[in-house]
Amino acid sequence: MLGATSVARLPESYFYGPMVADWMRGIDLTATGTETLAEIFSAVRDLGTAGTGVFGIRMQRGSFAHFREQARTLYTDAQTDRALYQAAFGDVLSTHLTRRGRFEHAICWVMASQTGLWHRFADGTEFERLTEPALPAFDADEIAAQMARLSSLDAEWDHWFAAEAITPHRIAYEDLARDPLGELGAVLDALGLDCTIAENIAPITARLANSTSREWSVRFRAARRKNIGAALPNGS
Repeated sequence: MLGATSVARLPESYFYGPMVADWMRGIDLTATGTETLAEIFSAVRDLGTAGTGVFGIRMQRGSFAHFREQARTLYTDAQTDRALYQAAFGDVLSTHLTRRGRFEHAICWVMASQTGLWHRFADGTEFERLTEPALPAFDADEIAAQMARLSSLDAEWDHWFAAEAITPHRIAYEDLARDPLGELGAVLDALGLDCTIAENIAPITARLANSTSREWSVRFRAARRKNIGAALPNGS
């Protein structure tokens, strides 16, 4: 939706992956030599701005450590992560997207990883599929493991925001799903842009939640209550 406004660039995951070669493939860059990193950052700034004057990037917590390690070799004067971001991209608005319903988030993650379908267009057709189609299979242990992982990642971001004295613009997935244009307008406003532009933007994706994910939610809650009850001593 940000990309569709024509005033703010779509925040892509330009630094996703554990190797610099992954970054280069992601932005279709074949630079070689000692200036590779500088060329990558320059290309990312161009792609992430696309003539709008507003640069956008999506940073996942699992990719952050490698990004920071590489960026520090370019911006050696930066003493903090916040300074590192500013050296690379200028003044930064940090927007933190998370989900209140942790186990619903975990269910969606497990289902997507099993079926291969991660995003769907608003008309119901597939937007992003990473593997061949497969049927999902309920796995309470895997859901619980993903709940723990997602909680840990959110805690790491919160710790980082506090350590860097950053107050992020926060978005809850539930609010975004309920009122996508309202949340888009809030982001534009936080960027100092015309928030009324959001009124003319149509969401391009749809939620993946379906009857199966709702069934898993009921089953997982029941399994968790059963496990808690089994762990209690007699008479408790």
